[in-house]
Amino acid sequence: MIKDEEEMNFLDIFGQLGDPRIERKKLHPMPEILLLTLYPQGINAQ
Repeated sequence: MIKDEEEMNFLDIFGQLGDPRIERKKLHPMPEILLLTLYPQGINAQ
């Protein structure tokens, strides 16, 4: 179920994406990897 746009957060949005990785190689969920890689860019981290 998709929530209203106002209630959606990062993990809700990116949790809907497919994960192309091989099942046995998944140590961390894809939405969490995206969060850790995209968040610093959003706050202009260097």
